[in-house]
Amino acid sequence: MDYTALIMGLFFFIIGIALRYWINRRKFNRRNSSGLEGFSNYERATATRFLERIGKLIAYVCIAVGLLFLLMFWQDKKRLDKEAQKNIEMQKPHK
Repeated sequence: MDYTALIMGLFFFIIGIALRYWINRRKFNRRNSSGLEGFSNYERATATRFLERIGKLIAYVCIAVGLLFLLMFWQDKKRLDKEAQKNIEMQKPHK
């Protein structure tokens, strides 16, 4: 059995989750005691928010690709199990 789809699926899924966690943690750590995000100037705030949106989009794509790879692995495993069961039944002597 080829485990490439499983490995790729887990890799992309974990990368996507880690990226979302990192972005959300940075956003949380920028907040002050009253719950407002603190930036040194307008340009930094605009650039940071834009890059975080792009990063979250990339994270969602990674998660989706990871889930697709995992689905492919699951479907392939299910197909191989059915073929193996069919081969076992064909080898049994019939009475």
